[in-house]
Amino acid sequence: MSEERGNVIGPPEPSPRANGVNGNGKASPVANGANGANGTNGNGAAKGSKANGANGNGTNGNGANGGVREKPLLPAHLFRGRKLVIIGGTGFLGKVFWSFLLHRYPMVSRIYLLVRPKAGQTAEERFWKEIATSEVLRPLADQYGSGYEMFLRDKIMPISGDVVLPFCGLDADLRDELRGETDAVINASGVIDFDPPLDLALEVNAFGVQNLVTLAKDLGNAPLMHTSTCFVAGTRTGFIEERDPRQHPFPRCGELEKAHWDPDREIAECLDVIEQARHRANDAFRQSHFLDDAKKNLRGRNEPATGKALDDEIERV
Repeated sequence: MSEERGNVIGPPEPSPRANGVNGNGKASPVANGANGANGTNGNGAAKGSKANGANGNGTNGNGANGGVREKPLLPAHLFRGRKLVIIGGTGFLGKVFWSFLLHRYPMVSRIYLLVRPKAGQTAEERFWKEIATSEVLRPLADQYGSGYEMFLRDKIMPISGDVVLPFCGLDADLRDELRGETDAVINASGVIDFDPPLDLALEVNAFGVQNLVTLAKDLGNAPLMHTSTCFVAGTRTGFIEERDPRQHPFPRCGELEKAHWDPDREIAECLDVIEQARHRANDAFRQSHFLDDAKKNLRGRNEPATGKALDDEIERV
């Protein structure tokens, strides 16, 4: 077909908005074959200003310059059949995490839950006495009713360990069993006191994380998901975004020279401070001062100033 414009008769001009490869030009008014959408057969029938006909496919709406449609995230598919090792799962945050996970996604295959033995209890005894009975797990208990214990036994394996130990305390046989079969190591442990003893903070929050990394590598380079403590905010207030630690390795990175910061040196200096404090604390005069302060504190609280109570208070002082 030709088109008459005044005295000029000739072939039709391509639409300024659509240009098919075969010259069809029958495109959506919002698509441009050169810069917008290009149909696979050249008719430019696809829509969407985000698709680039020169580099992409107008039919599918895909283009090198945009319009790529991502697959939907389906957590049920993501968690199905997964095996997880969870550290710090006996604390409040940890219990909330894995109980919520099992409540919403019971298709998780197995959770190996690190439980620190204490007070003469094995890891399994402590799990059933202190953790399975926690109010945090009430939604799970209500959901499964009389089958609650059977469900936990099927999904949870309490394992003995401690984040401060090499490989977090997992013995060699268990690591052999989990190696290559672990989909992720998840950490929710950490000292969260606002003013903890420096040696304890280092033991858990610094050396404990090193043990976690070693464990994840030993289990076949399993992905490690780490829950940071509030201390990553430093002294900043308001909304604090936790950035990639490779770009923002410490809280005051915006104030201090990043190149001068060395974590190994920081830890070494902390260990030196700890050693000096211990040396001074062993001084007889200071020991007497600590004893007096401890007794004063206990009497102020109307508590006995002898025996174990006194020993514990001296430690706190």
